Amino acid sequence: MVFPPGTVTARPPVDRVLPLAFTIPGGSATLVRWLVTPSEEYGEDDVLARVRLPSGALWDLAARAPGCLDAILTPPGAVIRTGDWLALTRP
Repeated sequence: MVFPPGTVTARPPVDRVLPLAFTIPGGSATLVRWLVTPSEEYGEDDVLARVRLPSGALWDLAARAPGCLDAILTPPGAVIRTGDWLALTRP
């Protein structure tokens, strides 16, 4: 297919990208900080980020499986909820 000038097509995926989401105790929290950076590989059970619950308790968000952080979607200081996509990862 020939596209008109000023058209950009999507890049084909290099490999599978997955959203990173968690079940947050109580349903919401504030993202305190990321402990991994984009392009950094992590292992199963590695802590990826830390959140603060409304009670003030700090909780760690850990990886279920090894992977590589592709892109952070949620910055520190943001209020997050259960199921929010916080980042994109690659297996």
